[in-house]
Amino acid sequence: MSFTFCTGSLSARTYENRPLDVQCVPVATSRQVSREIAEAGFDQPVVLDSAPIDSPRWAILAAIDLLQGEQKPVRDFLWCVADNHSPRAYFESFLKIYDGLTDSLPFSNVLELIAEAFPSPSDGHHLKSVLLGGQNKLPITHLEPKAILFALGTTERYQSFDLDQLPVVEQASRLIREQPRVGRQLLSELFRASLNSIGDEVLKALILAMRPEDALEFAAGPTAVPACPFPRKSCPGNDSRALADCRGPQARAIRVSFRAAKYRARPRAADR
Repeated sequence: MSFTFCTGSLSARTYENRPLDVQCVPVATSRQVSREIAEAGFDQPVVLDSAPIDSPRWAILAAIDLLQGEQKPVRDFLWCVADNHSPRAYFESFLKIYDGLTDSLPFSNVLELIAEAFPSPSDGHHLKSVLLGGQNKLPITHLEPKAILFALGTTERYQSFDLDQLPVVEQASRLIREQPRVGRQLLSELFRASLNSIGDEVLKALILAMRPEDALEFAAGPTAVPACPFPRKSCPGNDSRALADCRGPQARAIRVSFRAAKYRARPRAADR
């Protein structure tokens, strides 16, 4: 993004033969500066005597950040989520998303802001990669993998996100390996939720990366596994071969139970 400004102009200022986007000039010279810009062949500038009372929140956030000197959280956020391909039109959306993150909104709400601002998978690509890629480089405590994966897996606007560009499978696998308790919590929440295609992949990745002892603990939980939707005789949990071809969240729950049961039934070394 290229945004040019000067906080103390006495005449029309330019950069690369183009007037600066914002120029703060004394009231007495505002007419002269406007005329110089217009005579140079550019559009008539907009003159603001003072900030409007109904300034949007994102604009106020940007102004406050400029006044904070060394403490510049908004600018740090912009440097992190913008790249050389981010047009100036992204500025407002970036600040709205920043506001949602720092206002401690549920991450599912923040994800809706991202999808609304950047509906195409290719829009806001760098921001999506930074915020949803699983490596939190921002000082935002609630930007956690569990919240990110659940929001991505349950949003109705999942088509705004490219599964091939976001390492959600790797995130899910790493989460349940490194934080088994948190991974099992996410697995339980996903079983009870209505999933999109991303959620289906997250669920599968969690189960495939689960260690046998974690599967056993998960399957033993009182509310983790939903009721089986199949008739008793045709339940795929009765046949390990049928289980391999099973699809759907409930079927995957059966697969976890079956895997845990096999682990429980294995002879221990001390019993041999």
